Amino acid sequence: MNEPFEKLKEDLRRSSASDQKEIFLEYCQKLIDLKESGELTEENVGSDIVSAMLLPDLIENPEYEAIFDIASDMEISRESSFRQGIGNWDAKAADGIKRDEWEQFVAAVSFAGKGFAAGK
Repeated sequence: MNEPFEKLKEDLRRSSASDQKEIFLEYCQKLIDLKESGELTEENVGSDIVSAMLLPDLIENPEYEAIFDIASDMEISRESSFRQGIGNWDAKAADGIKRDEWEQFVAAVSFAGKGFAAGK
């Protein structure tokens, strides 16, 4: 994968609680950039964000709750989307669901970033 991203991922894992907020937002933004450049899917981004939930200082921050909630939906594949009726799966609907989840995720990261910047 992307070498600067891998370094950022490692920095997030090794960071102190006081540095995690800023590094996590950088991490989220890098994932957004990688998805928008076609290197990742929404599912990949969701999975990478959910893995950050293993860092207790991050999950205790209420401003990141929306990011984690949306990411947990994003990591579910289009084909397994629980938001469509059983036996009624439709590719166009699945694409729309993933697009909505993506837009919500980008908005949540932006909102958290503005809150972080205001608190600096």
